[in-house]
Amino acid sequence: MHLEDFRRIIQSSGPDDWNVIKHQGPSYHNWFDGSPGANGYRLEVNSHYATASYKPDLNITIAWGMGLDFEHEGDQSHARIFEWSKTFNDKTVRLCFADFFWCGALVDRFNYVVADGGRAVLPWALEIRGLATTQHEHDTAKLIHHLGDHVEGFEKYFQRVGFTVEGG
Repeated sequence: MHLEDFRRIIQSSGPDDWNVIKHQGPSYHNWFDGSPGANGYRLEVNSHYATASYKPDLNITIAWGMGLDFEHEGDQSHARIFEWSKTFNDKTVRLCFADFFWCGALVDRFNYVVADGGRAVLPWALEIRGLATTQHEHDTAKLIHHLGDHVEGFEKYFQRVGFTVEGG
């Protein structure tokens, strides 16, 4: 399978096409890091929030929710504020990524933001690009938004912050 074919499957799928597992134990997709502490060096683990398997082809899976920056216990330094995020009551956003697997192999990674106190998943549209996203970024963020705890509102959030789809 070619990467573009894989991405087309993801983009054309909807939330009902996925078997989602979240909040129920480990995702088995972890990021380990060590940090010095008052009592010596300690190992910390960041994990994805959830995983999902594509029902029509269980060889395709997604894991998402891990912060783009390693988040050490008690560390709040990775919260960011962008001009567009100031339209929300909770102005801070969290940069995250989703990993896409084919037969257990990591084949693609997608960066996104969690905004408005966790109520929205949006593509990470860069201000230097005029807040334009690709269709792939739009569709992938929308899928992750709906696979998570967000049942509606993606398009409303997307438009509220002034994001656009290139060529759209």
